[in-house]
Amino acid sequence: MENGAIRYQLLPNQLVKIERGEWPFMGGRLILQETVLNFGRPTPKRLTFQLVGFDAKQFVDSLGFTGLEITGIFDGVLPMIFDDEGGRIVGGRLESRPPGGRFHYTGTRPKAGLMVGVAFDLLSDMRYRHMVVRLQGDLAGEFATRFTIEQITLGQEGGFVAGLVRNAFRNVPLRVNLNIAGPFRALIQMAKGFKDPTTAIAPVMPFPLDAPGVAVQTRILGKEEEQQRTSPPQDEVDVSTNPPPESE
Repeated sequence: MENGAIRYQLLPNQLVKIERGEWPFMGGRLILQETVLNFGRPTPKRLTFQLVGFDAKQFVDSLGFTGLEITGIFDGVLPMIFDDEGGRIVGGRLESRPPGGRFHYTGTRPKAGLMVGVAFDLLSDMRYRHMVVRLQGDLAGEFATRFTIEQITLGQEGGFVAGLVRNAFRNVPLRVNLNIAGPFRALIQMAKGFKDPTTAIAPVMPFPLDAPGVAVQTRILGKEEEQQRTSPPQDEVDVSTNPPPESE
């Protein structure tokens, strides 16, 4: 985050009053609400961040994911606690603005039978009118995210069977509950690695990547170029229509 501003007061007894902080963030604003921090003794530091106009598409694009599109504008709050054990989010909640958005995945289709394929076709392209994201957990450890997606319209992906299922549920209100749990920092580092792999290869290199005389460049291969690099080499045979020279 950059180009932000924060107002604070220095109070007696090593107290700091944060009046307000604000930064541009993913198409919207990240606002630090008023709080008082006690630096005189080891007490938990409580910070509440408010998200206004958070653009889901900008966030997903910044992570460098290919084949995944999520759109929608969200508002919400992220209450955080920092103490000797680190930082964690407690009761974070984001809610989409009308008219909602879209979840579209164009990645690899699983090869696990007909019904799994039909479910993939139906759920890989959804339009929603309302979504709530609940966040809870340790920023350096286990982290839980719960999605509640309502008023869903299924996309037109898939074949005949997917079309039958889609028509059967056309007038039925659909609601999807999705729970994701995992190490938060590891997931973010993995996501960054898709966009800039230097963060993944730097620890195993015998020299620093920012050493003098070392220039590191990264680029994303196109699908055709990637297929050319991964395709097995083919033997080259010289074919000529001219008859061989007569031996003397």
